[in-house]
Amino acid sequence: DDGAHGDGAAGDNIYGASIPPQPDGTWVEYYVEAEDDAGMVSVDRPGWPQGDYRYIVGWERPPLYINELMALNTHTLEDEDGDQDDWIEVYNAGTVDVDLGGMYFSNNVGLTAQYMIPYGTTIPAGSYLILWADGDNEGNHLDFKLAGVGEYVGLFDSQAGYYAPIDAVYFDPQTPDVSWGRFPDPSTDSGQESEWYAMDTPTPGAANRLHPPRFSQVTRTPAWPGAGESVTVTAVVTAAAPVASVTLWYDVGSGFQAAPMAQSGASWQTILPAQLETTLVSYYLEAVDGVGQGTLDPADAPLVVHCYLVGYTPPAVTVNEFLAANESVNQDGAGEYDDWLELYNGGDVAATLDGMYLTDDLSQPNKWQFPPGTIIPPGGYLLVWCDGDTLQGGLHANFKLDRDGEEIGLFGDDAHGNVPLDMILFGPQQGDVSYGRRPDGADAWEFLDPPTPGASNE
Repeated sequence: DDGAHGDGAAGDNIYGASIPPQPDGTWVEYYVEAEDDAGMVSVDRPGWPQGDYRYIVGWERPPLYINELMALNTHTLEDEDGDQDDWIEVYNAGTVDVDLGGMYFSNNVGLTAQYMIPYGTTIPAGSYLILWADGDNEGNHLDFKLAGVGEYVGLFDSQAGYYAPIDAVYFDPQTPDVSWGRFPDPSTDSGQESEWYAMDTPTPGAANRLHPPRFSQVTRTPAWPGAGESVTVTAVVTAAAPVASVTLWYDVGSGFQAAPMAQSGASWQTILPAQLETTLVSYYLEAVDGVGQGTLDPADAPLVVHCYLVGYTPPAVTVNEFLAANESVNQDGAGEYDDWLELYNGGDVAATLDGMYLTDDLSQPNKWQFPPGTIIPPGGYLLVWCDGDTLQGGLHANFKLDRDGEEIGLFGDDAHGNVPLDMILFGPQQGDVSYGRRPDGADAWEFLDPPTPGASNE
């Protein structure tokens, strides 16, 4: 602490030391020892690869990284022989191509030069290389397999590079077809650190993706409040990285304002204040994970929002089942195998749908209006044909369902603010297999084969 060894000013409690020059290829290892006046000693030497105090004189680290691996590959990726073997992905984060020929991979901490990568093996700048950890000991097939219970893998430079350690990873027990990867992909100039995560959507040979937060359930209690009743909104949020925050944004007519949600396990909760009769309350949720990825619910918020009208209780009607790829299940009155959706009245009284709407675009709630006199008896079902053929009259909506996935929404009438009664986002569908709630009106959805149009899903 004399100000003469790169330690700032003398007496500032910042200490420095100079290591004498060494010839090229010399491995220099060092640690730091601190001792106080009482003779108490502390030693700092983290140890590679978590962070080391070592360097090799004259060696420059290539911009190569072990970026992703899979130790239990059952159906994710096949090699050229059709085998589903373990694999390791190497990423070149640099701006020039890198030849890995003569470099080594090892799964033995004490053995650097275990498997030599063949000469001429090149990774273009910003690209990826898959190496198969299958024990075949040839070409891009390493001479070892990965242990699903967890182990170590290291990448080392060639003999000309002094067998220097380039990168390494220790991984814990793995899950079948879930890879272990860095996010984001390493960068040589961003200064952003990558961290390792379990990735349920592996990306061999491509940039790693970490699933952003997901809203698996959003509920409010009471669902349709009266004047003077506060509303508890609860959301179940999952994410690959830890969830950092969940915020509810709500508007009662003067613009959206934030209401932070408190965490309890996988659930997040907040309470919306009581409002006056006929107040339209709109809200959406935002979840952000520890790496800055965000998700909204509804996904198109604030264009699409959850909302309720204080003092209004709509009929207990839900979208209960739909078939987006009707090939041979049932025909409409014109003998056509058209798409359809089924509504279910879970209430104890008849539900009148006059003035209400169906849509396949949640940002356009009033796309198709039910004709006057549309009623569903208590515990009953109503089939609406989604064929875009309104000329057939009756319950033929002016839109079709997309078998590749889209949206369905049931909205209230104009007099009650077109509040959403039910909203569904669905993915790709199968021919002649419907998607429905089981049991009727429940939160859980599943594929139904055979479909049950106009009848119970049980």
